[in-house]
Amino acid sequence: MTIQFQPLSNDLYSIPKAQILFQPLGSTEFELLGDSDTVTIETTVEEVERYSNETGTKKLAKTITTQIDVEVKMELVQLSDRNRALSLMGELGYKTQAALVAETKSLTAPTHDGTLIKLDGHINTSNMVITDGATTVPYVLDVDYTYDAKGGFVQLLQVPAGGDLDVEMTFDVAEILVADKAALIGLGSKPENRGTIIIRGTNDVGPQTMVTLHDVQIRPDGERSYISDTDLDVMSLVGRVFSDPTQPTGEELGIEQLIL
Repeated sequence: MTIQFQPLSNDLYSIPKAQILFQPLGSTEFELLGDSDTVTIETTVEEVERYSNETGTKKLAKTITTQIDVEVKMELVQLSDRNRALSLMGELGYKTQAALVAETKSLTAPTHDGTLIKLDGHINTSNMVITDGATTVPYVLDVDYTYDAKGGFVQLLQVPAGGDLDVEMTFDVAEILVADKAALIGLGSKPENRGTIIIRGTNDVGPQTMVTLHDVQIRPDGERSYISDTDLDVMSLVGRVFSDPTQPTGEELGIEQLIL
C-alpha cells in the first residue's frame, strides 16, 4: 500500500479579491483605483540554452536567464479622475475659471432649428438673457432656447414673434477653483504615468497577500467606450515594471508578502 504524505491544508485554496493602490511618482500618498474585473501580473523570461556536445545526442546542460520582463494588467471599472487620466495617458489637472459679469456674445443670422452655440466657460444659470439683436425682443427659456450651463452650450429653437435673426446673449461666467475638483485631462499629455502599485489582498477564501511593484509605467491597453447599451465602462491598463536600485537585493522589481 502506497503511503500518502500529509496533504496541504484546504485553507490554501483561494478565490482572489484585492484592492489596487497607486502612488504617483513624486507623491507621498496612495490613491485607490477601485473596483476591477481583473488584475494580473505576467513575468516573461528570456533564456540562453546550452546543449552539451559530449554525447552523440545533445542534451540540455544549462539554461541562463538573460532577461526578465514583468507586466501588470488591470481592467478598472470606476471612473475616478485618476483612472480616467491613466486610461487616456493624460496629465491629471483641474480646471479654473475667473468669475465674469455681463459677458456678451452676438450672432448674425444663426439658424434657429436646434443649432448649438458654444459659449466660453461655465454659465451662471441665474443670469442668462437672450434677445433679438435689433429690436431686443426677448427669447423665452424652453420655448425659444434652452441651454446647458455646465457645458456652456445654448440651443436656439426658434425666432420669437416680432424678432429677426440676429441674436444677442448676455450671461455671467461662474468662478471655478482648483478646490472644486473639476478634472481637466489632456489626452496623451503624459506618456510617462509612473508610480508605485500595491495589490492588497482582501479575499475571504485563502491566504491574503500584498504585492508591491515599486516603479510601474502605466499606459492604456485598449479602447475606451463612451457609448454602450448595457455594459459598464471598462478601462484596460498595462504597466511595465522597472527595476528600482534603491530596494534590497532581490526585491528591485517588487515583492509579495503574506498579510498576517
